[in-house]
Amino acid sequence: MKTLPGLTLVLTLPLLAQAQHFVTAGAGFGVIVMNSEELDRFAKTYNSVNYPGLRAFLKGFDAGVGLQVEAGYRQVGRFSKAVTAGWQSYNSRDVAEFGNDEIRNLELRLNSLQVSGELGHGWRDFFVNGMATVHVSRKARIISELANADTVRSALSGTYKSAAAMALDAGITLGLYRDPVFLIAKISYPVYTGGRSEKLEDRTPAKIADGLSFFPDDYINFIERQPYDGVASAIDGLKIAVTIAFAFRL
Repeated sequence: MKTLPGLTLVLTLPLLAQAQHFVTAGAGFGVIVMNSEELDRFAKTYNSVNYPGLRAFLKGFDAGVGLQVEAGYRQVGRFSKAVTAGWQSYNSRDVAEFGNDEIRNLELRLNSLQVSGELGHGWRDFFVNGMATVHVSRKARIISELANADTVRSALSGTYKSAAAMALDAGITLGLYRDPVFLIAKISYPVYTGGRSEKLEDRTPAKIADGLSFFPDDYINFIERQPYDGVASAIDGLKIAVTIAFAFRL
């Protein structure tokens, strides 16, 4: 029995010796493929109402592109792991054009602070990790503008914001180390997104007084002043990101 601690140490030391430890900091680009029935319904009903005068239709917010920055600790070896923290932002745009040259511009913005943990396996300077990411202070925003309009005021125009929420993603990370940088690819999907009960809202007094402060999921009810549900802030989807991070050996 006395030999067990010694045997464990003998088996563990080679693994520790092979591991490389780094502090990393970098930035990259990302894509989000969104799935929101509420936003799809809005685009369909908006096109339906304005069909006679439209030259180009809303296509809906299917995907967005963005930036992310992160820093943290990373170990590469037979057993690979990492802890990182950073900021992530995505933007998506949609446009409808009218025959009278008016243009409805819509912009969706998603941003959050994030903390990720990874654990996996490495081969020399390459690794594959499982990943879990917690998004904190996650916010969504839709900016709606009507350009070239004869009248400045439009019921749909405004900036619709959400309260801060949380989300949890699960996925995988692939990485390659070439001194002095890591090339890292991440693929993740939301397993929980908060904010389902929180609506995107423009809280200007005029919109609140008119009962039109929520961004509509149904444009027909919106313009007819009928009861409607606003679009929830839980807009999320599949995320793919590529990051280049500078590595500093410990």
